[in-house]
Amino acid sequence: MTGSQPSDRDLAKIRPRADTIQLSRGRTAFVSDQSGVIHAEEPIHGLCLYETRVLSGYRWLMNGQTPEFSCGSNIFQASWMGYYIQAPKNCKETPTGECNPLQETVELRLKRAVGEGMHEDVQLTNHTQIATTVKLELEFKHQFVSREEVKNGRKQHGQLESEWSKPQPNVWELMTEYRAENHYNHQGNEGTAKLHRGIKLRIENTTSAPEYSDNRICFHVKLEAHGKWRDCLSWLGYIEGRLLPLAADCPLIHSGASEWDERRIRFFNSATVTTVPHADDLTSVVNRVLRRARVDLGDLRLYDLDGPGGFTVAAGVPTYMELFGRDTEAASWQASMLSQKLMRGTLDVLSKLPASEKSDWRDAEPGRIPHEMHTDPLAVLNYSPQALYFGSVSSCFLFPICLAEFWHWTGDLNCIRGYVDAAMGSLKWADTYSLDSTHFYRYQTHSEQGIKNQGWKDSKDAIVYPDASQAETPIGTCEMQTFMYVAKLHFSEVLWWLGETDAARRLYQEAEELKSRFNEKFWMEEEGYYALGIDSKGN
Repeated sequence: MTGSQPSDRDLAKIRPRADTIQLSRGRTAFVSDQSGVIHAEEPIHGLCLYETRVLSGYRWLMNGQTPEFSCGSNIFQASWMGYYIQAPKNCKETPTGECNPLQETVELRLKRAVGEGMHEDVQLTNHTQIATTVKLELEFKHQFVSREEVKNGRKQHGQLESEWSKPQPNVWELMTEYRAENHYNHQGNEGTAKLHRGIKLRIENTTSAPEYSDNRICFHVKLEAHGKWRDCLSWLGYIEGRLLPLAADCPLIHSGASEWDERRIRFFNSATVTTVPHADDLTSVVNRVLRRARVDLGDLRLYDLDGPGGFTVAAGVPTYMELFGRDTEAASWQASMLSQKLMRGTLDVLSKLPASEKSDWRDAEPGRIPHEMHTDPLAVLNYSPQALYFGSVSSCFLFPICLAEFWHWTGDLNCIRGYVDAAMGSLKWADTYSLDSTHFYRYQTHSEQGIKNQGWKDSKDAIVYPDASQAETPIGTCEMQTFMYVAKLHFSEVLWWLGETDAARRLYQEAEELKSRFNEKFWMEEEGYYALGIDSKGN
C-alpha cells in the first residue's frame, strides 16, 4: 500500500457531532468552531504552538460583515477547507436584481494547513455576471498564554511588540514577539527563567496590497465577473529566537510533499499492512481499527524529536501535545505489530532524559524516567515543574518492558545495547526510592506542586476506599507491582542474551519473589479478585 492516506472501502463513515474543528501536526494545533472561527471566550479555541495560545481570536469579514458559512471539513488531520458566501454589495446590478447570497454569490474559500505554524490559502471567486469590489478583512488577537491560564487566569506577564514591514516586493510581514521572565524559588530551585516566543505573519502572492492596523489585515479586492483573487498567509512560529520551518500546503509557494508529509508517508509505507477478504465476522472491523491506528499514530508524531531510527508521539490532541513518558512507552509497545519505529524513537528519547540528581520540586531522583515534558509559558518560566517533571512510577517501570519488547520484535542486540544503562537505572531507582518496608513498590510525591497519585490512575481523587474516601500516600497500586514483575522478568532475558548472566539471574529471582508476595498480599479470597492497592499503613 502506498500514498499518504490508507485506503478504506467503507461506503460511509458516521462521526459524532462536535462543536469544534481540530487541526494538528507536531506541536501545532488550530482549534475553532465548525465555521473555522476562533472565539477568545472559548478556552479550547486558538492557534497553539508549543502549548502556547498565540492567537486567541481569528475570523474573516467581507464588506464589514461575517460571510455566511456554507460548508467545511478536515482534509487530513493537519488540514481543513471551508467555504463562505455573500451577495456582492452592488447585487442590485445583477440581471435578476437579487441580493440573496445563495443566488448571487461571491465565494470565499479558505484552505488551512498546520505544522510548526499555519498556512492559509485564501481565494475569492465572483460567481456573478457583474464586476464588484470586496473589502476582505482578517481580525485576529495575540495572547501568548498557557492553556491553564486560559482557564484559570493569567499568571505570567511580559512585553508584546509588533512590527509591520515590507521586506521585499509583494511580500508583507507582521512580526509579533513576546518576552517574559520569572524569578522563582521552589524548594531550593532558585533562579531566573526567560521566555521569548513570537509569530510572524507573512503575506505573499497577492495582487492587492494589504493594509495593517490594530490586529486587522485589510485587502481591497476588485473582482471582474466570474473573476478570482488569491493570496497566501503564513503564520510562522518563533520559539526562543528561532523561526520554525512551515510546511506550506500551497502550490503557489512550492509543489510536492513537504518534509513532514514525506516522513509520514515513509512511516505508512514501512508499517505493517493487513488485508482481509470480505467476512461476516469481526475480521474486517479489526482490520479497519489497525488502519485507523496507523493514521492516528502518524498524526501524533512529534517531528522535532525524530531520531535516526524512529520517532515518538504526543499523548493526545489538542491538550496533551507533549511527550509523556508512560503514554509513549505504552503506545509504542502496544503498536509493535504495526512498526517498531515508534519503540526505537521512544527508547532513544527517554534514554537521554533520566534524572541525574535529586530534586524534590521536580520529584526527581537518580535514574528516574520523566513523566512529562511541557513547553508552555508556565513550565518554561518555572511557575510549575512540568518542563521536566518525574512524578510517575509508570515511566520507570515501563521502560525495561519497552526495551524487552523491542528485543523480542527485532532481535537486534547491537541496537538495544545503547538503552541498557537507562533500563538498569530505572530499575535501580525503583528498588531504591519506591520499594519500601512493606516489600512492595509505593509512590509519594515530595514536590509542593507534585502529582499525588503517580500510578496509572493519576487523578488526585483516583485511589479510594470502598466507601469512596480518599487513600493517603504512600500508595502501592496493584499495576505497579505487576509492571515491575514483568519488567524484571522480561529484562532478565535481555541481560541473559547480552551475557550479563549474574544480573539476569538476580532480576529473575526478584521477579518471582515479588509475584509470590503479591499473590499472598493482594488477592482477596472472599471477593474473588485482587485489591486495588495498599495504603499508607500497608493495608
